[in-house]
Amino acid sequence: MNNYTINSQAFNYQIAPASSTLDTISFNGYNMQNNNIIITGVGFGSRDYPERRISRVDRPQSNGAVVNNILLGGQTITMQGFLVADSKADLDDLIDEFKLKLSPKQKKLKWKVRNEIRQLTATVSDLTFGEKDNIYIDFNLSFFSEDSFWTIDDTQSLVLSNTSSNAIVEEIFNENQEIAPRFIIQVLTGSIDSLVCHINNIGLTHDSSITAGDIVIIDSLDQEFLINNVDTDFEGIFPKLSTGVNTITIITTGTFTADILINYSKTIL
Repeated sequence: MNNYTINSQAFNYQIAPASSTLDTISFNGYNMQNNNIIITGVGFGSRDYPERRISRVDRPQSNGAVVNNILLGGQTITMQGFLVADSKADLDDLIDEFKLKLSPKQKKLKWKVRNEIRQLTATVSDLTFGEKDNIYIDFNLSFFSEDSFWTIDDTQSLVLSNTSSNAIVEEIFNENQEIAPRFIIQVLTGSIDSLVCHINNIGLTHDSSITAGDIVIIDSLDQEFLINNVDTDFEGIFPKLSTGVNTITIITTGTFTADILINYSKTIL
């Protein structure tokens, strides 16, 4: 097989070949498009394409998040496909694995569209199987979408600091809905004794020393606070960008120089 078509009522996308180096469809990191799991169709939203509601969205082309919520927010994503294995016993094991891997709630559903990887938060709402045919079985799968989707490859960046300032205040205007950003802090010299990272006065605090050569990643999407790729304790909650003007505040103590960068993805159709 060379490719699989997504039969969407609202969109027409192509799934990349199963042999692609990127997982073309995955849930919570579980690859759902390979030699044993074949997705043959995907449907987004419902048939009554809500054009009248979209027409009331201000600047729908630039404010894709609002349109996304209309199309996908609280709606169902359906998938059809089949499982195939080398033997009946292997098929039984594959069915058990498939059920187990799809059981977590509110996890990332990712898929490849053209050359972009997109994702949303979803929970499996229904999974049914057809009759077994030796080493083959059909399935129908439904996900309940819990937010609009993101493009992972299309990110915007803002350099917040390349200095030793102990108080950084910047503003970002976000046209879309709430966005989970990613902060990257690389300490060049000296050490940061404490760190406060807030957006609109909401965020987190870290009170242990961060020294030269350390790289801090505050990932609000994946809910990770990492120092040199190691999970690290903190207090507070992960900051997010709201619709409109956002005030980013980073307060530090210590003597240091550092590069501070914020990355955030756009919501798109």
